[in-house]
Amino acid sequence: MIKKCMLFLAFVSVIGQGFAQSEDEGNFKNFYLTGSMSLRGTDYDIAERNQFSIFVGPGYRISEQVVVGVQLMYSKFEMKYDLYGDQLYPGQNQDIEQFGFGLFSRQNFEIANKLSFVAQEGFMMLEDSEDNSAFKFNITPMLNYQVTNTIGVDINFGGFNYITQDEKDQTDYELNVNLQNVQLGVNIMF
Repeated sequence: MIKKCMLFLAFVSVIGQGFAQSEDEGNFKNFYLTGSMSLRGTDYDIAERNQFSIFVGPGYRISEQVVVGVQLMYSKFEMKYDLYGDQLYPGQNQDIEQFGFGLFSRQNFEIANKLSFVAQEGFMMLEDSEDNSAFKFNITPMLNYQVTNTIGVDINFGGFNYITQDEKDQTDYELNVNLQNVQLGVNIMF
């Protein structure tokens, strides 16, 4: 898991340097790439839960304030139960991979030089390794700070999520406006 994180950070670093060099050569900045990575782990007395997620969103800037694009997502979820000492309870462990594809748009509202409030909306079709499918819609508020002309950092602080799953006839929704679930992301313009 740590190797995946290090490889991803090295990849983003190399891309950022390449884009920064091409900017000096007069490249336009209509193409846009955003992404985030998440690692979560919880260890209970009777269970251990781990999750790795990566999100990539290539897009195109249609105006100074609006970007539209495609979003791709991969997530791996593991849950291991230890109910009887060293023995795992059979049939209760989970190892699920999830893939997603969808569209997004984001609007930038400048607050100060290099600092913007961003509203990002998106929808995604999800499929997991157990042949379950779902539809997800989300609205995410965030702050964006442009570190350079090509590289920015997004700070996501909640939002609204709506997910419906056909096979399970289940609908989940969440309105999250607290600062306990802050997420960081990177975006690159080239």
